Amino acid sequence: MNLLSPSNPQDVHRSLGLIRRRAFGAANAAAILAMSSAAVLVVLVVAVLTLRGEAPLIQTEDKRADTAPLRLYCAAGVRPTVEKVLADYETRYGVRVEVHAHGSGTLYGQIKTEVELGTAPDLYLTAEDSYLDQGRSDGTIAEVIPIGVQRPVLIVAPGNPRGISSLADLAEPASDIDFGIANEGAAVGKKTRAIARDMGILDAIEQRRKTEQETVVALVDAVRVGALDAAVVWDTIAMMTDGVEIIEDPHPAFREHVSRIGIAVVATTERPTEALRLARFLSARDAGLAMFESDGFEVVDGDVWEEDPRIVLYCGSMFRAVFEDTIAEFCEREGVTIDPQWAGCGKLVAQMTALLESGVEPDRFPSAYLACDVQFYDSIHEYSGQRIFGEGTIVSENDIVIAVAKGNPHDIRTPEDLLQPGVRVGVCHPTESALGTLTRQMLSSERFNNIYGRVQAQKSVEVDVGPTLVSQILAGGLDAVIVYRSNVMSSAANLDELEVVEIQDGESGLARAVQPWSIAEMSEHKQLMERLFLALRSEESRQRFESAGFHWRASR
Repeated sequence: MNLLSPSNPQDVHRSLGLIRRRAFGAANAAAILAMSSAAVLVVLVVAVLTLRGEAPLIQTEDKRADTAPLRLYCAAGVRPTVEKVLADYETRYGVRVEVHAHGSGTLYGQIKTEVELGTAPDLYLTAEDSYLDQGRSDGTIAEVIPIGVQRPVLIVAPGNPRGISSLADLAEPASDIDFGIANEGAAVGKKTRAIARDMGILDAIEQRRKTEQETVVALVDAVRVGALDAAVVWDTIAMMTDGVEIIEDPHPAFREHVSRIGIAVVATTERPTEALRLARFLSARDAGLAMFESDGFEVVDGDVWEEDPRIVLYCGSMFRAVFEDTIAEFCEREGVTIDPQWAGCGKLVAQMTALLESGVEPDRFPSAYLACDVQFYDSIHEYSGQRIFGEGTIVSENDIVIAVAKGNPHDIRTPEDLLQPGVRVGVCHPTESALGTLTRQMLSSERFNNIYGRVQAQKSVEVDVGPTLVSQILAGGLDAVIVYRSNVMSSAANLDELEVVEIQDGESGLARAVQPWSIAEMSEHKQLMERLFLALRSEESRQRFESAGFHWRASR
């Protein structure tokens, strides 16, 4: 797993295939989009912008009272650029940062030891992402934010007086070229050995090297002053150094073994919010990344810098009971504000469609969308030939069930039993709600004898979300409701008064909704949303979902 790469969709094609086998899925998607007529557009734009202003925000207080400097362990080759960024940060916000620089591997070893001793730094900026993978696995590292890429290159004295064209030249038995490599505690030393191994010359390189340095800076200086004829260093530091020349080695190993630079929050920091704010600044495209790029680094597509960002998030109403606490905890730690909109997915898609037609600015469009079912992701994934959301990743599945009063007084065992005279039935709206859409598709199928029209005639109430139906049956106004399992199990008190009747759908998948997460292409906070997605996939989050009856599908 590469923690600096976007999360890969898991089981998405299998689940999308399951839904697309539903006979009515495609027709529903078209019906949802049809809601965005000119008349509806005006109403929806006004409604969504009003909703955004009135919705309860999940946010946190500013906790920057502590004036002690933050501590950052930084890869030596990246230090010059980092210190320029930190000087800018201190000028803007008065936050001091102490920097300790060394080889990435050496620093990682120190952090592991210091975590045990309680003396570890707040942040770790490495030139080798494998240490971040290790750190997440062993609990040393918490959040990780990508910054950019460095590439190993061969450097020589100006004019290349020894006529060196490849790393292979240094391994020749008769060669008298003096060269050095970094030790394995430095990221560039690790990459040099990987390249030499791929070229089949590792043993010769180890035997013939004149010196082994602790940092890439020491190697560059040795070549610059003539103490060495050649060395393998990072392209970025070579380009910033006068007195050395870069040799383009044609072997593909030099292109394959790149170094991904990332900034990580150390798990034991007592100031995670301040550390994360600094990490966001270092990795923002209009702040730290601009400095990295000007110094020759190949940078990632970072977030826009905002000291206190406010993010719009769209979530189906089924998730409020299981996701709201995760969002609150995330905001508390990150020092950001998230404005979640909880509603039926039909309504959410209609709102997004209206916003797109109005030419809304990115900060008013949701940065991410957790859909109640994949067909509602499908219906907004692309719009007017434009890709709106990235690939969906399946988080969970949720069964559609019938909830009845304790003891099941009407002996309801199947959806057809809802048609008994006098049974007061509650359902969700067929277009505003994902649950209502899925109910219509399910009961309109041959599997259930096409009884949807008869259930519609029988119904006593039609609402936009499942929790409303649960409230009404608990109040005694209904005898049976078609809801998600999680709508019933989200509260232990519900189970004291209600029973769940399973809907047997065979292998059709008609009685199950599949929930994908996706990030908006226009979002200016994609990295922040990636971290929220990691929080959504955490073990604590999984327990919340499973205790509410969801089937968990996301892996950490």
